[in-house]
Amino acid sequence: MAVRARVPRIIWLAGLVAAFCLAWAPVGASAVAWPASAGLLVSEVMTGGASASDEFVELYNASPIEVDLGGLELVYVTSSGSTVTRKQTWSALALGAHRHLLVANSAGLYAASADGTYSGGLSGAGGSIAVRTLGGTVIDSLSWGDAASALVEARPGSAPPAGSSLERRPGAALGNGTDTNDNLADTLLNAAPIAQGLAAPPVPALVATPSPTSTPVPTPICEWAAPTPTATPWPFPTSVASPTPAASPTPGPTGPIVTLTGQLITATGLIDDGRTAYLDLGAAGVALRLESADWPALVAGTYVSATGVLGERHGEATLHLGSAVDLVYLGEGSRPAPLRAATGLACEAFESRLIAVEGV
Repeated sequence: MAVRARVPRIIWLAGLVAAFCLAWAPVGASAVAWPASAGLLVSEVMTGGASASDEFVELYNASPIEVDLGGLELVYVTSSGSTVTRKQTWSALALGAHRHLLVANSAGLYAASADGTYSGGLSGAGGSIAVRTLGGTVIDSLSWGDAASALVEARPGSAPPAGSSLERRPGAALGNGTDTNDNLADTLLNAAPIAQGLAAPPVPALVATPSPTSTPVPTPICEWAAPTPTATPWPFPTSVASPTPAASPTPGPTGPIVTLTGQLITATGLIDDGRTAYLDLGAAGVALRLESADWPALVAGTYVSATGVLGERHGEATLHLGSAVDLVYLGEGSRPAPLRAATGLACEAFESRLIAVEGV
């Protein structure tokens, strides 16, 4: 009898776990056929403002090179997927690196500044916007609200209230380059959207490099960049806590204790037996070296702060961390775009930076 008394409880518990899993499971397709995009993305959608026609769709080029939109189309798919409407198509259009393109409802207030217009509205309750080849392969899609069609990347983002938008992370001046094929995780609601088109500047701003046509005799980039004096070769955004070394294994590095904040260029656990990673500081880069513990598992593009002893290792500017707790997770992001340089110009000014090499 005791065994029989337990059976219904086990069945009830299994049913409870199954119900919980079903409730948590993403709406729509759990996995889509197309890979996450590192280039062309649907970056922002606004479904209405003071008027229902005050709506727009933005595209964003997250890559460091120009993208041609020729042969592509922008489509709107209703929540259920029963209706697909073409909103825009291009025979040829160059979208520069880190730039946006704006498509808006022809009857709304954003039409005057848009790079293209469409008729017919978007449902505020739910739907999907996708950019794809003409009638074919999807490059990226962005879904919101109660969307449940095959175009939903894992989970739709939140339905934006009137006057707000659904924007791809990280947003604003950091661009819209996050794509993990999970719209809910990749987006945020923006209560004060700013429609950006071809006329808007690139975000993040591109770093200028010398043009080979303007420098027939290559000038070392280290001289061209006019670095600061050798005593302080990098403009580190440091917060110096003490002139004495931090606690670290003996023998350990010597130097000031600083805290640096930036984005990981490389994932942790990949380089030098998992003991080295690289951090982009915006204006410079630095190697991170964990001296006494395992790295936390963080992907390239993650925002972190790192505290340690600033010095050198193998001639490279390096921040030596005493333990794993000295590397603090701040948020998700996409890996910074590489700097572009000809092969003969990639010298010490690019130390610890991510670069794209070009040459003949």
